[in-house]
Amino acid sequence: MTDYGEVRFYFQYANPVETEDELAGQKRPTMRGTKHPWENSPYFWWWLFLRENAAYTQTCNGNGGEPCSALYADFGDVRPDNFMAWWLNRGRQLFCEPHGAASRIVPPDERSYGDQTFRIVVELERFGDTDRAIAEVRSFLQQQQPEGDYGRGGRNISRALYQLFTKPNLHSLRQHYQAHQLIKADPNIVDAKFVEQAGIKLGSSSVATAAKSYRESIARMVEYAGKGVFPIMTKAQANRVPAYLESRKLAGQERRREIAAGLHCAPFGPLEEPEPALTHSTTNQGFRNFVQRTS
Repeated sequence: MTDYGEVRFYFQYANPVETEDELAGQKRPTMRGTKHPWENSPYFWWWLFLRENAAYTQTCNGNGGEPCSALYADFGDVRPDNFMAWWLNRGRQLFCEPHGAASRIVPPDERSYGDQTFRIVVELERFGDTDRAIAEVRSFLQQQQPEGDYGRGGRNISRALYQLFTKPNLHSLRQHYQAHQLIKADPNIVDAKFVEQAGIKLGSSSVATAAKSYRESIARMVEYAGKGVFPIMTKAQANRVPAYLESRKLAGQERRREIAAGLHCAPFGPLEEPEPALTHSTTNQGFRNFVQRTS
């Protein structure tokens, strides 16, 4: 999570920051040898790979026309070489979790627990050990791993508009991007040189096999970034994309409702289907106040 002005944003993974002090405050794994602190966020690498997609670049050149007009409505023009400006203007809104997902105390006589698809009611000992209670709640949440309609199983289910397809490995993302730059600089680079300069580990594979596999992974990452899905590296992952897109659409409905209710600081594309405005006056009240003060 991070604060932008008076609004607190939550992200499933580390959000990009501009200073080393902010990076240290995140208490998350970082990489050595980075030029900028924001390189330690997977969202930065998503942005970089999207910039490599020829179809998306064509769309940017055409001010949002085909072939990637729908994605452009959300991501906008990624050609300018200023990631943090893009992040503050658009990116943080794409990857943040719904603002209305705060925890609350449910009165004993209340039987309305909100959207049970995304909410869980837990009974705690009121004056018990805090550390134990937190550990138990964490255990309960980790057991909530829905499959199918509302998630892809595994870690935590994101409800952002755009969600990382798999748990990202920053070192791998950087290595693949650097390897992509090698190919761009020399499209005819021989396999042995490519494997050596890209730092590809062979294992039991031959040089030719390892180089081919790595090139295919890079191509998929670039291709699917232009479809709003990242990172896709293998054929097996690519086969899961259609079902994942439907799950993502369902999981992000609450975030879409926020946008429909006007609780959004950046212009985005039209909703895929009409969504009702938020009905509870207390929902997102802090963010409502922020919008009123800044509009």
